[in-house]
Amino acid sequence: MTFDIIVLGDLYEDLYYESNFYEEHAKLLASKIFNFIKYTPDDLNKNILEKIIFKGFSDRSIQNNRHCYFKRGGNGSNISEIFTLSGIPTKLVSIIRREGEWMVEELAKIGVDTTNIIRSKEILPIRIIVTSNNSTNIILKPNSPNKWVFNETTFEDYEFQRSKLIFCASLSNAYIEILDRASKLGLLTAFSVEDQNFDFYEKFGKILNSRHDILFLNINDASVMLEEELFVEQIDKKYSDYAKIRVFISRKKDTVIKTDKLNLHFPSHVEENEIDYLSSKECFQGGFLIKFLELIDSKDLLNELLINENIENLKGLIVKCEEFAVHLTNFKNFYKYFPNRKDLEKFIMNFKK
Repeated sequence: MTFDIIVLGDLYEDLYYESNFYEEHAKLLASKIFNFIKYTPDDLNKNILEKIIFKGFSDRSIQNNRHCYFKRGGNGSNISEIFTLSGIPTKLVSIIRREGEWMVEELAKIGVDTTNIIRSKEILPIRIIVTSNNSTNIILKPNSPNKWVFNETTFEDYEFQRSKLIFCASLSNAYIEILDRASKLGLLTAFSVEDQNFDFYEKFGKILNSRHDILFLNINDASVMLEEELFVEQIDKKYSDYAKIRVFISRKKDTVIKTDKLNLHFPSHVEENEIDYLSSKECFQGGFLIKFLELIDSKDLLNELLINENIENLKGLIVKCEEFAVHLTNFKNFYKYFPNRKDLEKFIMNFKK
């Protein structure tokens, strides 16, 4: 079977707790700090403040009298679903713990190819999320892919040759070999980097052997990885050697899309809430790549568009990719689920009226 897109990414069991934990702790900590300042203001310093906050969290355990439930999550899971619902044949490469077979069954029902999902014999952690009326926060994020390496035994060359694009939803040591190999075999290659998963800058040049086609990077994550606050132009200078098209996403600032000849700015459409932000980012990445694959379906065509005389044509195509990505993101933010292609096209038509 032909798979237009191969996704390398996370597949998590998300355990959601509905709890007012953060609100109650905020009140408790505010009270402790207020009382300390009120009675002993001259003694307050950074070390004392850290002790007050630590004691505030230690004094109260996380108790939940509300609903809790499991959901399938992870960037690989979500982006595979986005592609498949849009009508693009998609294969997911990931790893799950032994008890996670129900997630594979869910993805298979949607139409995602799951034949390259590894079942680990180890006990892998789940992702724990606390949600309330005011916030949703990830308490524990597993980082299992860095323990594994998917190498030449994961795929035969013919499996790559039946595909057009490979997307690594969160670059880690586990996926680099597959990504480089796909590039050498002529696939369009795209990847996203997150600060908690990869020592991006220090190891990047030593490990990646190809200049890939598209890089997605969150501006805040880049600052964490580089351990300094930088402007997009400064960040791009450090990473332009690793991708022909660089897409910089931010929660508050503009989305910036750069090539060696283009510098495009668009209003940001990602959400502030952590879970909604991650979902918005995945929708934007998925939407961008869906339209990109429709308009630029080969590495040769992309390379042709990148030359000077064709750069204005490439600019118009990138603008279309960004617009489609924004529409998909807005649909998810409004309706709280991933759309199929028919529902999304209807949404876009209504928006344009």
